[in-house]
Amino acid sequence: GSISKQLEKSQEMNKSLLEPKVSKSSVNPKDSLYATNLYDNARSRLIPVFGTPNSKGIAFQKSDSKLILSDFKDCNNMYVVIPNIKRTHNFLPENSTVFIDITKKPKLGDLAIFIDDDFSKMQSDKILTAQIAVVKEDIDGFYGEIFSPDEKIRAKTIHKVVAIIMK
Repeated sequence: GSISKQLEKSQEMNKSLLEPKVSKSSVNPKDSLYATNLYDNARSRLIPVFGTPNSKGIAFQKSDSKLILSDFKDCNNMYVVIPNIKRTHNFLPENSTVFIDITKKPKLGDLAIFIDDDFSKMQSDKILTAQIAVVKEDIDGFYGEIFSPDEKIRAKTIHKVVAIIMK
């Protein structure tokens, strides 16, 4: 009864949103508003890819030339790096994507990215080296450890890894 009527009404409404409308004027404000909302929604979910693998670890460049679409609702303070799995001794899976939030402070035992320079002062044309490592602490402060007690990484910027997506 009433549920099927509501379903039919909902399907008609969805169909009407997806069908192109022909307007007597050159612009239909309703259609433009709908398209703008779709664009704004997609744009708000784009996250820049700042890091890609290189021989030293991760080539880190603060640039929005590459973007990926994310399922995160609030990704304004996030960026993505593609890890160098050889450098991390395969503790991250091949074809993984690492999401980093600059507002989250890493704690002992967290996975984080360690960047050679001050992130807030980086220019988009500068390429630095970064590493993904486990956060440890000694008398000199935080450092990163990459599966070897002898390999300590110190950096000017440390950002917390908040998600790892595996393809």
